[in-house]
Amino acid sequence: MLRSCWGSNVDLYDAMWRKYRRLRMTHILLWLGFLPFVWIWYFFSQVPKLHKVVGPLIPLYVLPWAVVMIRFETFRCPRCGKFFAMARW
Repeated sequence: MLRSCWGSNVDLYDAMWRKYRRLRMTHILLWLGFLPFVWIWYFFSQVPKLHKVVGPLIPLYVLPWAVVMIRFETFRCPRCGKFFAMARW
């Protein structure tokens, strides 16, 4: 990629913004997938033999969602280094 005449790394800057966009999209997809996940979980929890198996599946959905949310919320701006999503109003 390009480098400025002052030696700043434009590749790193672009990579950080790609990371932010990837985290944002993953967070949105996990958030939108919550209702279908709950619907499927509820459907399978009504089956007598599967209700004990379905219970442990909740952390398999919530844990990645929490990790992505924390990484998304603590993302720092590549230019100034301040928190991007957790700005104080």
